[in-house]
Amino acid sequence: TGAEHLDRLVQDIVTETPGFDVGRLVPVLAQRARVLNKNIRELVMSWINVLDSSPTVDMLKYLPELLEGLFNMLPDDCRGIRTK
Repeated sequence: TGAEHLDRLVQDIVTETPGFDVGRLVPVLAQRARVLNKNIRELVMSWINVLDSSPTVDMLKYLPELLEGLFNMLPDDCRGIRTK
């Protein structure tokens, strides 16, 4: 869809922009990870995966902020969320 394409484009821009402050993005992801909407949870997981795959981002540093939302996703019925 158009929204998915735009999301991938923004992810590319963020990961390729030198000096992008991931520390400002992580609290937004942590907040959205607590939302029950499966589409938003999938979006959060895709962002976490993209940031984790970037060699310039140390996601372990941000893991404590994300853990609560990630643990809340474990019992989710949507297989796409659990497997990401």
